[in-house]
Amino acid sequence: MTHQTKLKIVMLGVMMFLFLEKPILHAQTGDPQPTVPKDMVRIPAGEFQMGSNDADSDEKPVHTVYVDAFFMDTHEVTVGQYKRFISATGHRALPDWVSKYSPTDRHPVVGISWHDAMAYAQWAGKRLPTEAEWEYAARGGLAGKEYPWGDTLTHDNANYPGTGGRDQWKYTAPVGSFPANGYGLYDMAGNVWEWCLDEYDKDFYANSESRNPVAGGVSISDIIKSYNNSSKIRVVRGGTFTPCASPTAAGTIRLTPATVMGFVAPCPVSPVFEFMNSSAKRIEN
Repeated sequence: MTHQTKLKIVMLGVMMFLFLEKPILHAQTGDPQPTVPKDMVRIPAGEFQMGSNDADSDEKPVHTVYVDAFFMDTHEVTVGQYKRFISATGHRALPDWVSKYSPTDRHPVVGISWHDAMAYAQWAGKRLPTEAEWEYAARGGLAGKEYPWGDTLTHDNANYPGTGGRDQWKYTAPVGSFPANGYGLYDMAGNVWEWCLDEYDKDFYANSESRNPVAGGVSISDIIKSYNNSSKIRVVRGGTFTPCASPTAAGTIRLTPATVMGFVAPCPVSPVFEFMNSSAKRIEN
């Protein structure tokens, strides 16, 4: 991603999708700031500490990462938005079971693979976020915290297993049902897992670039151009309402790109399992 490229991010029902596609002006070029697109927020460029010393080995070491500015959708992609994509393109229909877990057009879309998410992103003129972009945005400007709002997990902040407080949903909650983080983004923890652009690499945190890192390709555009042929394990982030993993800002799990985020297996990573698709956010270049 060049300094002249700006990122836009949208959220898809399977955790958050960040998609980048429209050119955005880098802060150091001196060009005027672009208009923020509807239902998006501008995430400022900056550095953050990526990873966690209290997590699995593939989430270590904590390291300093710089990301360029980008736009991101304020909410996860909804069932209603994804239906419009299906209607416009003839893309495969959502699985029948989706209506049980996300019953209205205001719920996050679930039941989509990484390939589905990439196709949706291209149709919307956006792309999925890199893992680094996702974590930077999820942290909401906070440093060294477990969750997008602080260090304590409660049902007033997110939809995760169980109910109580603001969380009254057995399955997914309508998007925006909980307070936004410091960047104005909703549901960055819990509700549904979110696909990232990156290929999973267990040693990536130890070896990645310090500026705009991405795993699995020479560049973001390289990954996007060849996504239809990819069968590599991809990264998902953000947690879910199922008893799978804590919705921490640094937490990561891995899935094959053909995996339909559905509600069957416990968390990890076999292509024969289905997982409840978390919301995906997307970015635009």
